[in-house]
Amino acid sequence: LDPNSLSDQPTVMARLSIFLVAFPLAVLAGVLHKPHDVACNHLVIFGDSLSDDGIEADTEDSNRVAHGFSRNSNGAVWPEYLQRMLGCHKYHNYAYSGARSGMGNFYFANWSGVNWQIERFAAEQQSLGTDTIVVLQAGGITDFFTGENNTDVVVGNLHGALVKLLDTMEGGTIMLLNLVDPTSAPGMQTTEKSEDVAQRIAPLVTETNRLLTHMVYDSELGLHKRGNKVNLRLVDLNSIAYRSMANMNTQDAFTHHSADTKPRSAYSFAYYDLWHPSTFVHNKFAKYLLRELQDL
Repeated sequence: LDPNSLSDQPTVMARLSIFLVAFPLAVLAGVLHKPHDVACNHLVIFGDSLSDDGIEADTEDSNRVAHGFSRNSNGAVWPEYLQRMLGCHKYHNYAYSGARSGMGNFYFANWSGVNWQIERFAAEQQSLGTDTIVVLQAGGITDFFTGENNTDVVVGNLHGALVKLLDTMEGGTIMLLNLVDPTSAPGMQTTEKSEDVAQRIAPLVTETNRLLTHMVYDSELGLHKRGNKVNLRLVDLNSIAYRSMANMNTQDAFTHHSADTKPRSAYSFAYYDLWHPSTFVHNKFAKYLLRELQDL
């Protein structure tokens, strides 16, 4: 990047701010990491295209159910890797590509959004044991891309989602994953008026993540106090994404439509397509999340 180019400044500043947060957190995590065994009978996932593992043909195995539209990667996505690492007996993934933070989707209204997913989950589940792990990958990026400029709307939707989860669960663990800044993805360069879009979205992501921290951990009103039988943890997926993509090609999406393609060419690309990470990055996501669970 040319440091003198005004068009590059939002990206440079966004990456610098992520690094300034991620580096000390990574060092601190390495020092304090004291892993313990994690019991997981049931893994439940909510989210958008980052967490969607596709849809499966009718199966008699009710312990493994996928509800989404499409797996947006060239292999397994992080929920699938995490389920394998934890050895969870039951796995239910409610994530839908295009999900907004409320009820609707990028393409249509009234269903598949994060709040809709949780309402469906609450209606289907009778009881959840203490060895249940719920991961809520915060929706909101889709909201911002479709014109939402009020972070309070997104945070309010996520607050409602978490309250519903806490009221549904009698024990177990909830991990809330914050928003990943998409402005460094290859797709941003192909977006119409990409510079203006990046300058609008990056601060919205930063502010939303700040408000999510306040929502969970505020000394008086924080949701971590609401469900005293549920272990609620906010995880900085934005920093995890930055670390997971380090030393990889983040400028281009991988394609095998090239005469230069080698057997391991795909391994060096952070993105499967213009917006979604490769399976190698998803695997790193899962390893970081496993580490978070081991440190609870």
